[in-house]
Amino acid sequence: MLLVGKVQRMKISRMVTGIATALAVVTASLIGPSAALATPPEAAMSSTIGHELAQANMSSGHGPRGPHVTAPDVSGAHLVAKRHLHGNRWEIDVYSPAMGTTITSMALIAPGHAPRPTFYLLSGSEGGQAGQNWAINSNYEQFFADKHVNVITPLGGQRSFYSDWENVDPALGNYKWTTFIAYELPSVIDREFHGNGRDAVGGISASGSGAMDLAAHNPGRFKAAASYSGCPSTGGAFGWAYASVITGTAGGSSHNAWGLPDSPNWNAHNPVRNLDRLRNTALFVSSSHGIPSARERDLQPIWIGPRLVELGSHACSEYFTTHARNAGLHVTRYTPTHGAHSFFLFEESMRESWKVIGPAIGT
Repeated sequence: MLLVGKVQRMKISRMVTGIATALAVVTASLIGPSAALATPPEAAMSSTIGHELAQANMSSGHGPRGPHVTAPDVSGAHLVAKRHLHGNRWEIDVYSPAMGTTITSMALIAPGHAPRPTFYLLSGSEGGQAGQNWAINSNYEQFFADKHVNVITPLGGQRSFYSDWENVDPALGNYKWTTFIAYELPSVIDREFHGNGRDAVGGISASGSGAMDLAAHNPGRFKAAASYSGCPSTGGAFGWAYASVITGTAGGSSHNAWGLPDSPNWNAHNPVRNLDRLRNTALFVSSSHGIPSARERDLQPIWIGPRLVELGSHACSEYFTTHARNAGLHVTRYTPTHGAHSFFLFEESMRESWKVIGPAIGT
């Protein structure tokens, strides 16, 4: 019997993890969403990325930072229309000067006129417009019915990671989603719907990294940030592949987003490289092991895609959490035993995160 040494075992372990992650990335780029499972085709990356550690002292949380963030002029942002659907449910249209277009958002508006915080709850990589959104695939309206908070979900921004892109992309257009979500949209929500400026942001799958990036890129803007089955790191070989696959599935280019991999702007959008900027933000990170729950098994036979993608998200979430905690940040980690990459798991995690987000924003 061949005995494998410790070093060889470590190499094999890294290889297996890498293969699983690569499969998740490729699977996510090829498979379509499961209608029954409401599963967005997101990708994930390995927890064994070493490239970032070679360039940044993660134990201290030091690393490259983005340019000094100055709040943009939002005077041109305004409410175009609002439509009352039922109860606290609305659709609102807000003009974005940065993108030169009107963006529709799903909104749960708390009743009355008393000031209230706002939770910006993001959809996955396809932006929520094709049906993969909270209103259609969850009971979030019921959950927030007795809570004094506005919940806003913009529709659009497919494959954007909800960031401001360096260049206009020929396929995806002019993306300035950080400006819209962090500044333009809140200025309208606060003015028109009694927001008090104490906000939180959370995202599922690919928008989990977007939520953490929004908080890190605009320190102090959000009191809490949550990643639900996301990948809150875009560094290293797998992180680069992850971001490139996500943008590429819609014909876009990650180079138009943040430039070349490992460039200053790319690193500025990697939450793991900007941990100090999250130091005063309540953080929640969730993921599972990809084992389908009973609810998911009841819907249809679970094929490999949602399992692999969730497994990759879990590895990436562990990677972020480990380095954030090593840097002295407090991260609430939620890891249910069962759950594939579906809205069943996303909603369960979101409800659990309210134990962190609610107190952070004062509701």
